[in-house]
Amino acid sequence: MRIGEIADLAGVTVRTIRHYHQLGILPEPMRRANGYREYTVDQLVTLLRIRQLAQSGLSVTQAGAVISSAPDATPDDVLDEVDASLQRQITELEEQRRRLADARAGEHVGLSKLAAALVSSPEDIPLSTLFAHLYPSDQHADRLIEALADPEMRRSIADTQARFTAIDAATTARELDEIAAQLGRLAARFGGDAPEVSADHTRLLMSLAERDLNDRQRDFLRRVSRER
Repeated sequence: MRIGEIADLAGVTVRTIRHYHQLGILPEPMRRANGYREYTVDQLVTLLRIRQLAQSGLSVTQAGAVISSAPDATPDDVLDEVDASLQRQITELEEQRRRLADARAGEHVGLSKLAAALVSSPEDIPLSTLFAHLYPSDQHADRLIEALADPEMRRSIADTQARFTAIDAATTARELDEIAAQLGRLAARFGGDAPEVSADHTRLLMSLAERDLNDRQRDFLRRVSRER
């Protein structure tokens, strides 16, 4: 059989056969006197087996190792390796499905658990997303999420946020001191559950937090940030 004929019979392309030759998983037949390579039925069977193994989840190289008699790669060894690889893929897919289920179960789709816990209103989403991203592995994250889920805590946060939102040019220094004290009491309730904030991260968060604030709110935020 010529290369085109065996390719048609095996259901592959000529280019695929030449690629298998380059990989060394399909030996090249000798050239005949006329210069053409003549393929045998045995090579057709090898092609069919490679194709079947590849459809079973093996790479082309692994399929070739199964078919070959190489002493350092027995068929069982290669199949065990492929099975382990498939199991890892299954585990990764199951974890992906779990994260998807968590996202669907939350009120804010597309946010991590910590980011969703930090959100009180849609306006909070950008800052909460960034904050949670900067501290994805914090050991206190679960306790912080639990604290944020407490109804009384949520009411305190909402009240403090409403007072901060109302800050404008008419807000007195005494009112600002009261809001700052309220923020301090709120922070104290978190205790050691709040993640540490580096100087670089603080600047990044502040640049986002200040984006839509008026001048008085911006000055107040900088003040409490320095006092923290």
